[in-house]
Amino acid sequence: MASSTLRRWPPLADEDFELVSVRAVAPAALEDFAGAVWGARALNDILRQWWLTSEYGDATAAIDRASGRIAGLCVAVPSTWELPGGQCANAVSICGWYVAPKFTGRGLGKMLVGSFAERAPLMNALSISDAAIVNFAKLGWVGPFTTRLRLLPLPRLRQLRRPRATEFSTRRFVASAGKLPAELASALDAIDAAKPALQMRRRRRASDWREHLAARPHRTPIFSIIAVRGKPTGYFVLRPTDAEAGTAYRAARLHYVSDLILNRLDAAILDYSMASIAAAAPWSAGAVLMCTSNADIAAAAARAGWLDEQSPILGSRLAAKAPRYMLGGGLVQFTEADIHLSFADSDVDLNI
Repeated sequence: MASSTLRRWPPLADEDFELVSVRAVAPAALEDFAGAVWGARALNDILRQWWLTSEYGDATAAIDRASGRIAGLCVAVPSTWELPGGQCANAVSICGWYVAPKFTGRGLGKMLVGSFAERAPLMNALSISDAAIVNFAKLGWVGPFTTRLRLLPLPRLRQLRRPRATEFSTRRFVASAGKLPAELASALDAIDAAKPALQMRRRRRASDWREHLAARPHRTPIFSIIAVRGKPTGYFVLRPTDAEAGTAYRAARLHYVSDLILNRLDAAILDYSMASIAAAAPWSAGAVLMCTSNADIAAAAARAGWLDEQSPILGSRLAAKAPRYMLGGGLVQFTEADIHLSFADSDVDLNI
């Protein structure tokens, strides 16, 4: 999917811009744009962004034909979604659009977002600001909808009862950009193939995870496959904070549940999963943070003792920080569907 960023679009009618892959732009032009938009102090951080240092994602730049300078750019994570009827469609999660001060107010950002529609009819955006909500609404997107953040801090992290011997089992694998164990890859493919028809989520096959992991090749997340009587039915991914996270999060030894997918959502497997996540966290972890759009998963976490937005401790902060999302393009018609989103569904997992 990353290869889609290599194509070059024809000039848009009545426009003075040409859309190209940001990876085809001269470094000097990119540095000039980054300095104008984010300032000189942020230049080095911007040049280390995953959409510049890897082949993952779809980053499109609008080049001003008159000057040859970058006028704006839009970053998206491509994916494939399976719809309730069984058909598959290309999708993008818009991670952000940026316009140079000289070109603001001309609808350039909206044009950049719209340029994805032909090759990705399903669109969404996760973890968006108030300003972005206004702009997406002008494009006909629906929302915002709010995900739920759940936090399991010490000492609760050590007090949560570990999984007892049941029909469920968990097996852990260490993965990286260059190594996805064959047994893990097979389990991920099997879980994705058995997705319930009414669950809406992006495809999560081994090949999709290889692309995602390649964006941050230094990471080695732990995948835990959850099986029922030996048959894989779900998984979760756990990893520590690293250089991409803020200083406070690193000091707190925070660990993230990058992704949690379950083909069954009954109480028994949900309770087992919450206990399994706690058991998978290393002793060095100070807390575990999870994001989900699914009410059943969020309720199971709260039932197991994870802090939620109602908690007297940190509850208001969890509510304020919960990522919001909007749906665009062909996803607009599925506002009432059972949509499953996590940190891994956009660039959130790549930036924290």
